[in-house]
Amino acid sequence: AGMQKELQAKRREVQDLLEENGRLKEESYDIREKLKEAENALFEHATAKKLTRSEEIQKQFALMGKDASWMTEEEKSDLRQLFSELDSDESNTLEESERDAGIVTFQGFMDRFSLTAEVFQGIGDLNYNDFQAHVEREIRNCMQAKLLSDMRMHRAMASVLPGGTREVPLKGIVDMSDGDRWSWLQVEVADAIHALLAEELKLEKGDAE
Repeated sequence: AGMQKELQAKRREVQDLLEENGRLKEESYDIREKLKEAENALFEHATAKKLTRSEEIQKQFALMGKDASWMTEEEKSDLRQLFSELDSDESNTLEESERDAGIVTFQGFMDRFSLTAEVFQGIGDLNYNDFQAHVEREIRNCMQAKLLSDMRMHRAMASVLPGGTREVPLKGIVDMSDGDRWSWLQVEVADAIHALLAEELKLEKGDAE
């Protein structure tokens, strides 16, 4: 009787182990399926993001070569009005103190272009033509910097950066002599950027065809 009870206990133990093994297999299968779903979602997101970046670059390329201003006529009109509002002494010259006094209004205009009015600090008095030219230059710089970032220009340069450490990532450049730095810019950086531009221009040209 004792032997039979022991055998029954062993059978129950084995049965429990089999059931536990089956449950673990099911959980493992569920985990694998969820991982596949996550991988597919990430792939779709990355593909959509790449297409969006490509479309933005293509739109920018389409504008290249055209005599387009960095500001619309409406924006120029608003800028002229802003200049008049800030020019409190009506001298047709916008002084540093006048820009500082109207910083809130000035920043409200610059917000249209995701710029900060601080870029005008320390540049002295400006007549309207100089003021408009400076605003347009900052808009251009901002838009071009964004496009270069979208094109992974910074990654192209990083791919040919020499040396460096986690604490000082640009140590390789810092340690270069002026001659070596100039050579690096002319050869390695130029080649990396050229290859990237060739890829982007080919993509844009191919899609256009």
